[in-house]
Amino acid sequence: AFAGAARYLSSVGAREGLMSYWKGNGVSILQKMATTGSNYFVYERLKEALRFCWRSDDDVGFKARLLCGTLAGAVNVTVAYPLDLVRTNIASSSRHAARGAEWAGIFETARLLYRAHGYAGFAR
Repeated sequence: AFAGAARYLSSVGAREGLMSYWKGNGVSILQKMATTGSNYFVYERLKEALRFCWRSDDDVGFKARLLCGTLAGAVNVTVAYPLDLVRTNIASSSRHAARGAEWAGIFETARLLYRAHGYAGFAR
């Protein structure tokens, strides 16, 4: 299994070059920033909005934390999934496609997804 994986990685490097191993890395970093930021922001805002269900004035309590975390996670997935779809399209594209024939950079890929599938293309 290891020899097969090593052979495959070697063939990808030979066919598409060293930089092909980092395709989609930029959008992956953007996705991480968006998800981490949105998760923290939504969790903290919900925690304040749900102050009425805190155990006491200085203790949020399990139920409020669970509800805030669940809702923040739902928002997080909504924000992250379109970026993950763009990243997947970039990472799975060939060298030929990355040079302009199909999937290119982040914005170009997003534009092509929208043109091909509309807004629904970001949720498939």
